[in-house]
Formats: sequence, structure tokens, C-alpha cells
Amino acid sequence: MDRHDETKAALIDRLRELNAEPSKPIVIYEIGVALVKAQFTEDEIMYALFALESEKTIELLGDNRLRLLKPLD
Repeated sequence: MDRHDETKAALIDRLRELNAEPSKPIVIYEIGVALVKAQFTEDEIMYALFALESEKTIELLGDNRLRLLKPLD
């Protein structure tokens, strides 16, 4: 698995830890702090967020929040 895929997987795992649901927007800070502590860079996290948005998994909202567009498996 390359670093980009590792970052996306870590991001999805963090969303699961936060019990993310389509009806419950998540503050990106709650994801970012944990991933930076796990040695992911801010750039890696942002690229993973943009990738998940382009895959229609999440929607990036204003005020640094995101929303799932479909439940996580």
C-alpha cells in the first residue's frame, strides 16, 4: 500500500472511531490532530480528503467540517 492509500485508510478508520454518519458532520480538526500524531503530514491528509471527496465518499463543508455521503462499511 502506498502512502496515499495509507492516509486514506487512516482517515476512514478515524471517521469510524468518531462514529461518523451522513447525518452527523465532523469537524476536520478531530481527524487531523489524530492523523498528525500518527505521523501523517497536513498535505497528505488534505490530499486524502480531496480524494475521498472526488470519490463521493465525503463532502467538504464550510467552516472546516465534512459530511459522509454514504455510510462506512
